[in-house]
Amino acid sequence: MKIGIVGAGNIGSALTRLFRAAGHEVTIANSRGPGSLAVLSAETGARAAAIEDAVRGQEVVVVAVPTNKIPSLPRELFASTPADVAVIDTTNYYPQQRDGRLDGIEDANTESEWVEQHLGRPVIKAFNTIEATHLQPGAKPAGSADRIALAVAGDDVRTKSKAMALIDGIGFDAVDAGTIAESWRQQPGSPGYLKDYGVQGVRSALAEANPERQPEWRATPNSPGTYDSGQRGPPLRRVHPLVPYGRLRPPRRQDGGSCAAARAGSRTRALPTRPGGTRTALAQGRDLDPRGTGKRGRAWQVLRSLARARIACGRPTEWFCFQLAHELNVTASGPKII
Repeated sequence: MKIGIVGAGNIGSALTRLFRAAGHEVTIANSRGPGSLAVLSAETGARAAAIEDAVRGQEVVVVAVPTNKIPSLPRELFASTPADVAVIDTTNYYPQQRDGRLDGIEDANTESEWVEQHLGRPVIKAFNTIEATHLQPGAKPAGSADRIALAVAGDDVRTKSKAMALIDGIGFDAVDAGTIAESWRQQPGSPGYLKDYGVQGVRSALAEANPERQPEWRATPNSPGTYDSGQRGPPLRRVHPLVPYGRLRPPRRQDGGSCAAARAGSRTRALPTRPGGTRTALAQGRDLDPRGTGKRGRAWQVLRSLARARIACGRPTEWFCFQLAHELNVTASGPKII
């Protein structure tokens, strides 16, 4: 199958790897141009292209950009796209952490209805209920007892069936979640969001969902739409030169799911490790010379600073996990100082 992916962040990159592993022909694009995708292209064999080329001539197009970037996509991007092309919307609305206030969503539309309005085309809602880091390790053969199921919403039977078959082919069960107007059942804050349930669990969660958007998933007067300013907790003191004011940012998700780094006050015992190397040293709290100027010395200084800051201002532990990930250049798949 010919698949185009618009957006090469965590979700877009993970799907590129899964689709290529399943033998699909993949074209990837982002706002920075094909040159920025050279590494992912070389790793997976996917073709890096301009955004228009990732849409033109495809059988499936996956839109995997932040919600607040949807209006920035070319206005006529899908104008000539045939009706039988499945356009999959993976987006989630994070008003307090990233997107700021988007009136069309706050005013009662589902997130994907708002996306449809901007794209000028019907979409299939999928891949929004699972962490990007769970996609590759979570893929399982059909019939596996612990196979993860993904909710899929959409109005067109043909394109929804195509999307569900694609999902099954890369290692997940697909559950029909109804129409796009009902896709609130799988939005952030819903019972099945980021739970990695099986088929029965997803069906139960969809049935239990409430259409009312919870306060933590609504914009507030302080919603900045950026990571840099933050909107929860008191102002922070500068506790170490490695952690300047402008670099302190809140987690990407309120549940801390994307903060895969560590528990800052406990010498990161939760870090995944491998024999030898800096990650093992971090996890075991050894060979970290606080006076050192190399990676390990810097790691210890940042850990100590973040632990002190957590005590000083009462920020959630997950917030400091994100700081550690950011300051030490932690990858999405696990901590690695680079």
